[in-house]
Order: sequence, then structure tokens, then C-alpha cells
Amino acid sequence: MDAPPSPNHVFNFPEVEFDKDPQEEPKEEFEEDPEEDFEAEAEDDVPLPATPPGKKRMDKMEQDLGDEMQFSNMVEHRVTDLENREQERDAEMVKVKKHLGTLEANYSLILSDRDGWRK
Repeated sequence: MDAPPSPNHVFNFPEVEFDKDPQEEPKEEFEEDPEEDFEAEAEDDVPLPATPPGKKRMDKMEQDLGDEMQFSNMVEHRVTDLENREQERDAEMVKVKKHLGTLEANYSLILSDRDGWRK
């Protein structure tokens, strides 16, 4: 009843097997020049120039402008949708009123015919 290992199972292989790869090329050992090392560290320590405050303000203004444009477009889209729905509702009301007028006319004809038969 050996069940297959779960996908989360971690195999514990001895590390000796993974110490050296026979296909791996041996690393060349060389002495580092202390002056080069110092220069590299000095280059890393140089602070990056700060972004001028005017540039930051412009970026923020552009972002705000983009947000405002997006909001404006969204509001305009909603207003357009509401106007379209309103027009559809108005057209539907006109149809309903016409139908109601037809029903009233038919009903009055039926009543007049009924009254005519009674006499």
C-alpha cells in the first residue's frame, strides 16, 4: 500500500551528491586588487541625484489630471447612459399611452353596442 508521495513532499538526498558537478568548470581563483575594490565601493556609495521638486510636482499634477480625466469620462458615460434610459422610458410611455387609448376606444364601443342591444 505504498501511496505516491504528495506534490509537497521534500526529498532528503545527502548533500554529498550535490557538492560537485562533473560538468561544471572549476572556478578560477584570482586575487582582487584592493584599490579596485575600494573604487567599486566608492561608486556604489554615490547617492543618486534627487528629482527636482518641480518635476515631482509636474508628475503629480499629470497623475491628478489623468485621474480627473478618468473620473470625468466615467461621469460623462453614466450621464449618457441615464439620458439613453430616459429616452427609452419616454418612448415606452408613448407606446403604452397609445395602447391605452386603443383599449379605451374599444371598451367604449363595446359598451355602446351593449346598450344598443338592450333597447
